[in-house]
Amino acid sequence: NGETIIIKLHLLPAESKAFVITTKTDDSLLQMNQRYAHGEAISVHGKYDYRLAEDNVCVLDKACWRLADGEWSNVDEVLKIDRRIRENFGLEYRSGDMLQPWYTKKYHNDRCGAIDLQYEFEVEDMPKETIYLVGERPETMQYAINGVALSWNQSNGFWIDDCFKKMEIPKDVLKKGKNIITVQTAFSALTNVEAIYLVGKFGVVAGTDINKLTVLPDRIGSQNLSQYHLPFYTGEITYYVTPEMYQDIGLQAGEQIYLLPKSEYASLYKVKTSEGEQILYWDPYEANVSKAIAQKEVIEVTIVASRRNTFGPLHLKPAIQGGYGPFSYMTEGEAWSDSYELLDNGLQIFLKKH
Repeated sequence: NGETIIIKLHLLPAESKAFVITTKTDDSLLQMNQRYAHGEAISVHGKYDYRLAEDNVCVLDKACWRLADGEWSNVDEVLKIDRRIRENFGLEYRSGDMLQPWYTKKYHNDRCGAIDLQYEFEVEDMPKETIYLVGERPETMQYAINGVALSWNQSNGFWIDDCFKKMEIPKDVLKKGKNIITVQTAFSALTNVEAIYLVGKFGVVAGTDINKLTVLPDRIGSQNLSQYHLPFYTGEITYYVTPEMYQDIGLQAGEQIYLLPKSEYASLYKVKTSEGEQILYWDPYEANVSKAIAQKEVIEVTIVASRRNTFGPLHLKPAIQGGYGPFSYMTEGEAWSDSYELLDNGLQIFLKKH
């Protein structure tokens, strides 16, 4: 009849709201469930039992290089090494303006010369289970650790993406102290010098000069995962909230208790109780755990993080910026850090009554 309807609303980040506009009165459409809790949030303290959804990872993104049988360079970050080698052979840098790989492969794929790369890491505590070296294109790269050649076969599979091939490291090859990985290849315009990765059940201490393998803790707290020897881990991690951790929270008749996980850079959370799994996609992240609290259940809280702390940029300073692109991996001066600039993927858990 010509009237204007104005709807005022507030949307949280990534939230959506749906509206039904009708001329008929339907009480069922007007009934709304109380979704978000109001009240004081109580922090859950203590150390958690935890579960990793995948093996831990140690990033090796610093190396030295040489032309075959030449002098070794100083240690540098791998993408900077890639540029130094390309300068040596008169090749263009890898960038958005470079020739497309399919064209280069067909017309400009001449071998320029053999190069050697050398990556180092230390072992503080010897891993008890098999670990793997992960690298790209083992069909064109010759990998070895402490002088023992490694190879990839189909049964080893891949890690995260099918371009990352897993090569098993024989148990008697690793040694306490410094270990050396060498990579040899015939360099061409299609060769990429990249980080390599150690994958397995071990802990990692990230250092400015060298990374170290150690043990994983039995339990973890709410601090940055680097504190628990998981600096580069970006798979799912599940925290177990036990009855002892919330025993002081009384639940009165008619009250509801919500669990609020908080991690600065989580992609999403999953909260699992005997009633099932609640997936929390956007802020405010709240899961009703009233029944689980009343029945003194163990509550599982899983954080799904991004892959940033594995694949970078790892040396961008400051780590948090308004936008990211290929340039974020090749910064210099004040925008570059020799040490790792990692996001804080630690998890804090709160309970709130309503």
